[in-house]
Amino acid sequence: MAGTGNPGAGAAATLPPGLQSPPATPCWGSTSRVLGLLAHALGRCDEAARHFEDAIEHNSALGARTWHARGLLEYAGLLRERGDAARAQTLLREVAATARELEVVDIGVRAEAALDAS
Repeated sequence: MAGTGNPGAGAAATLPPGLQSPPATPCWGSTSRVLGLLAHALGRCDEAARHFEDAIEHNSALGARTWHARGLLEYAGLLRERGDAARAQTLLREVAATARELEVVDIGVRAEAALDAS
């Protein structure tokens, strides 16, 4: 987490080379998303926001659309808690659209439920 000297922030979580199956390399997106979840759980909301923003940017650059959507979904939850409902709604609509396009049911269900709850 920020200020802890974490060299892994912003890196992509992948399998070590010896465990990869060419030609594909499994990727679980930016490690900053997980750091955002941890910071949020610890009540460090400003830090969580920075990690989520980093993860969203990094996953977008990677072309990791599912992980990008997951980061947006989690960031939207933080924004709602902090009272930024309008921005959260915008992100949730983007998540729902991406989930429909990619046919990722769990993300879509969570995004739609959050939209319905507002």
